[in-house]
Formats: sequence, structure tokens, C-alpha cells
Amino acid sequence: MKLKFLANIGTLLFLISIFYIIRLFDHSYESQHPTLNEHTMSPDIHLNNVRHYTREVDLNRSLYHLDQAIQSIQYLESDVDLNTSAIVDEAVEKLIFIYEEIKEDTLVSDDMNHAFEFALTSLSLAELRVSERYAESNQLDLSRVALKYSKLHLKHALEYAKNDNATSYEKHVYHEIDSLLAHYEDAPVIITEKIDDMINEMDSLINLERQQTTRITMN
Repeated sequence: MKLKFLANIGTLLFLISIFYIIRLFDHSYESQHPTLNEHTMSPDIHLNNVRHYTREVDLNRSLYHLDQAIQSIQYLESDVDLNTSAIVDEAVEKLIFIYEEIKEDTLVSDDMNHAFEFALTSLSLAELRVSERYAESNQLDLSRVALKYSKLHLKHALEYAKNDNATSYEKHVYHEIDSLLAHYEDAPVIITEKIDDMINEMDSLINLERQQTTRITMN
């Protein structure tokens, strides 16, 4: 009973932290882009719920939230470029694999951690590319919002990270984003260059995560 109570408290704190941080964002505009409003955090919330309900051995709720996470990611995918879309598709495939594992009651925790980490780092990369796109067009307010969401996705990806090298990449990019957000008065060309460097590092992280030992395959 005590462990269940602590798990529920952990989930509640996770949700509160997300909504609190979102409230700190500058929403002086009504963005129609899913990568630039509260919809972008739906995958994080649903994946956290999946983790919670698998610990509670509530398979139906786990499947529901995983399905919602997949739909949320596919919705966000409509707002990214083709290169990013391919990576997001790969993340969705991994989540579908986990869906089948849960459905068959054969879930392996390492598989879930890998799939969830990959999904969230993919979304973080997607937001970086959105941020860069707006920085290039001198729309720094929009660029900054996308960058903040990228930071959040990366923060939550770290909760599933098990590989030390991947963790090192994630922490480094996280701190780079934090540093850039503190100096967003720089010229757009400087901001764009810094975001581009982070995108390159995230590309390396994605490749590293692909090489991690995992049973996940759609073949």
C-alpha cells in the first residue's frame, strides 16, 4: 500500500511539474502549431502514465495511455520537416512494439525504457529543428518556445536513460539549451548556429540510441 501511495504521488508531481513549467512560457499568442502549444507535452504525460500503470499491473490503462501517446506523437509529426518525420516514425514503431508486449503480457522493462527514451529524444530533436526554423526567420519568440519544449522532452527522456553515454549526451544538450535560453538576446544568426550545433549532437545521440542493445525490432 505504501509503495502504491508513493507511486501515485510521483505521478502527481510529474504532472504538476509539467503544467507549472508550461505556465511559465510566454503564450502572448495563440499558436496553431502543435509543437508550440500545450499539445507538445501530451506524449510525455501519457508515457509517464504507461510507466505508472505497468507498475500497478493495470494492462488496460497502460494500453490506453500508450495508444494516446502514439496518437499525440503522430499529431505533432504534422508540424515537423521530412527528416524529423522519419525519426518520429521510427519512435512510433518502437512504441507499437511495446504496445504488443503489454498486450501479450510479455513486457520487458529495458524495452520500454529504450522505446520511451527514444521517443522523447526524437521529440526533443524535432523541437530543436522547429526552433532553428523560427530563429532563421527572426521569429525569436516562437523559437524560444520551441526550445523550452525541447528542454522538457529531454528532461523526461533522462528518466528512462540507462546507457551512460546516452545520458552524457542528453545532459550536455540539456545544459546547452538552458544556457542559450538565458542568452536569447544574442543575434538570430548566433542563436541559429548554437541550435544547429545542438541538432548535430542530438543526431549523434539518436544514432547512439539505435546502437543500444535492444530486442525491439519491427522485422
